[in-house]
Amino acid sequence: MDDVDKLIQKGRGLIMSRPPMAAVDCAPTLIKKVQELYAHGQTALGPAMAVAFGMAKSSAGARVVVCTDGLANVGVGSLERNFKSGKTAQDTINGQDAYQVLAERATAARSNVSVLTLEACDSALHRIGCVASLS
Repeated sequence: MDDVDKLIQKGRGLIMSRPPMAAVDCAPTLIKKVQELYAHGQTALGPAMAVAFGMAKSSAGARVVVCTDGLANVGVGSLERNFKSGKTAQDTINGQDAYQVLAERATAARSNVSVLTLEACDSALHRIGCVASLS
């Protein structure tokens, strides 16, 4: 969950085993899933983005829609603060902002990224939103 390139490779492997569906074909299922979102549990947002970019890489111009119910707190891009040190856990990759690196990977994958968050949830949109802005 901490190695962006391995996560992207995982996404590429997933797409090889099951071709993507057009959004129109899975729209009712997607709408239902979004309507069922509520803030709870852990959020591996950075790893999910990396896997999605790997999946999108095989389809030029693919759209990745990131839906989150809260703060990224697992794996690469974790923004949860360590209360002892006061620092975030994994918000950098080799010294670079993790979401800047993810934005670069999205661009390399020729992906268009949108970010959707729940109203009144603490998702740090000012940090994760750069992936959408830069892709």
